[in-house]
Amino acid sequence: MAFTKYVPNILTISRIFLSFFILYFISQQQFAAALIVILTAYLTDLMDGAIARRFNAVTTIGANILETAADASMIFMTVLGFVFLGRLPAWVFLMFSIGIAIYLPITKLVDKTKVKWIAEFYIQPIAYGLYILFVPVYLATRVFSKTISITLVVLFLI
Repeated sequence: MAFTKYVPNILTISRIFLSFFILYFISQQQFAAALIVILTAYLTDLMDGAIARRFNAVTTIGANILETAADASMIFMTVLGFVFLGRLPAWVFLMFSIGIAIYLPITKLVDKTKVKWIAEFYIQPIAYGLYILFVPVYLATRVFSKTISITLVVLFLI
């Protein structure tokens, strides 16, 4: 039972390591492998918080620092991979970087204020929404035929 309290943080840290594999696979144009790693990272993202709450293992470091670092790392590495390939302009990476640099301090350091509310309800959904929708769809179109990819997107959105 003592080990259980470390599992959520281990899963979160694994997402940071997975982000380097995402960068590698995208830069090598191994889109199927990149998609598998991203989906695995999504799964660890879903599991870490659920396990922490289930086993009463929520920590300040895990919930605030590690979770945030893992999410930012995945976004940075993915966008950077597409910039390396020339599929995204460098200014997109710069915009993500600025957005995360503004969002993280506001949501993690500022108490419940109007500024934090704006960051959580406007900046976060745009950044993460674009990431969650764009990356799997883009990679799926590279791995599968267009028809299958469109079907997967429709099923994902339902």
